[in-house]
Formats: sequence, structure tokens, C-alpha cells
Amino acid sequence: MSLCIAAAGHVTALASTVFSLSWTHTVEKIEWQEDWRVTPAGLVILEARVQGTGAGMEPPDGARLEAGWWRYKPGLPAQRTLNLALGEGTGGWRLCTPDTCLDLNAAYLERAGNTQRHAPSCLPGSGAECAGSNHLQDKAHLRETAAAVARLSPCAPARTDDTR
Repeated sequence: MSLCIAAAGHVTALASTVFSLSWTHTVEKIEWQEDWRVTPAGLVILEARVQGTGAGMEPPDGARLEAGWWRYKPGLPAQRTLNLALGEGTGGWRLCTPDTCLDLNAAYLERAGNTQRHAPSCLPGSGAECAGSNHLQDKAHLRETAAAVARLSPCAPARTDDTR
């Protein structure tokens, strides 16, 4: 299994079955982190962490405070796709595997020249799922400032053609 990232008209495959996402909340300026696993059923969240609390960002039941981070296990089922809003003002997304780290906003802005402007599909009313459970608190702000969406999903297995 590997992780596919689709953004700005490009698809990138990362040969990893685990990854972490981190970002800074756009209003509270508090860092969030999530650990994920790529499985045949989809993307499974293993743990979430938030460095502090703020308005509307209370730690969920069962969270434990360790070294300044609230750690918890979100009760989400496997996700077929994670949609991450990209662009100026979205708090940035850092995706890390055991081998590499990517700044998804910087990569998008470099490829797209920051010229595309449309609302991300993970906002209310889109019917799409978004990563985590609380990180899109400032949805109206994201709707106005997001430039695009990065879609994360398990890469489709390679097809073999046995009919020669």
C-alpha cells in the first residue's frame, strides 16, 4: 500500500503505510497533529494531538495531557479520502512519512502559481469527509481564502492484464 496525494493537477505516490499531518489552527494559533495508517479499507486515524486548548477546541472525553499535548483517539471509521484545504490563510499542512516531510501548501502554491481560487470540497454542504474532527473550526475563513484541495487516499493497486 502507498499514499496518493492529488493536488494542483498532479498525483504523487508516497511509498509509506503510515503518515502524520500537522497544521496550525488559523485563529487560535495552536498546533494540531494526527497520525494515520494507509489500509485497504482506507485511511485510518491512529491518534490526534493538540498543543493546548482554545475556543471550541476542548479536548474530547478520554484525552490525556502529556508534555503539553492533549492526546486522544478520534472515533472515526476508515476514510476513503481526506480533503485538505490549501492556500494562503489555511494554516498550512505538513505531511510526514518515516522517510520525508512535505509542506503541502508550499508545494501547491509553487505548482499552481497561486492563481486558482475556488472553495475546497471539504467545507459544509459538500458531502465530503475531512481529516480529523475539529481542525476546520474556521470554515467561513477557509471558504474565503482557500485556493484548492489536496486529496489524500490509498493508491489504487497496480492492475495486471492476464488477457494477452
